[in-house]
Amino acid sequence: PVASGDGSQSSQSDGSQTKRNDSLEVTISGVTTKQTVGTSLMTAEAGEDNVYLAVRWKYTNLTATPLDISTMPELTLVDQNGSVYESDHFADSYYSDQLKIPTRMNANPGLKIAQASVFEIGADQYKSSKWRLIVNGDDSLSFVVQ
Repeated sequence: PVASGDGSQSSQSDGSQTKRNDSLEVTISGVTTKQTVGTSLMTAEAGEDNVYLAVRWKYTNLTATPLDISTMPELTLVDQNGSVYESDHFADSYYSDQLKIPTRMNANPGLKIAQASVFEIGADQYKSSKWRLIVNGDDSLSFVVQ
């Protein structure tokens, strides 16, 4: 489950959460723990005693200019102590394939872009901490997980 942090937000009937700032609107549509992600062709597996936190999300470019690969939004995971976790880019790609999300190299103004991010963390650590997902390090685009 996803709870809201600070910032402009709305809740949808499907349990997803949406927030926006001047340049992005972001929706977290699903967060689940998994041992593996991918398809029969390409699979990533969490290490022993670890889990994947698999996140389905989307964003809309609210600016007047395209976002390219270097300026597209990035999702990070932060624990209750402020430690920052990056997603596993291989697992992201495999999970995107599993969800049939196409790879994008840019995002023109107004486009809604689906994304998948996968974070590997210790299973016990996941259970014993509180977690937030943050887009581009912007606390106005912060979502509480768990």
